[in-house]
Amino acid sequence: MKLATVRCDVKRGSIHRTPRNNTYHFKPNQSLDVSSLDDLRYFERRTEYDVSPTVRGKLYAKLVGENESPEDVLSDMGYRTKQSLAKSLGIKANQSDEELTQELEKEVDALKKQMEEL
Repeated sequence: MKLATVRCDVKRGSIHRTPRNNTYHFKPNQSLDVSSLDDLRYFERRTEYDVSPTVRGKLYAKLVGENESPEDVLSDMGYRTKQSLAKSLGIKANQSDEELTQELEKEVDALKKQMEEL
């Protein structure tokens, strides 16, 4: 599952290996997808990379980083933030706060299961 897109400005081909021994082959003007949270954090810490996390990547990083349950994360969000998140995830955003939270919790649970399988 795509958590982010990473770009490295190189003039010619370049190979980058992350601490998890994943290898990324960058070519000039090329962006690569990252599906590992560890790799995402590796690229974010280094200044030579331009990292664009996906909505799922941001959400998963927040959940894993703080060891919070989906309910805790979502309860801390305002209604407008939940609507924005729902819209970006393809969930109907014009629902009550309770319904929106339930739909987002389902998405977060599915995301966690997918990440556990990686």
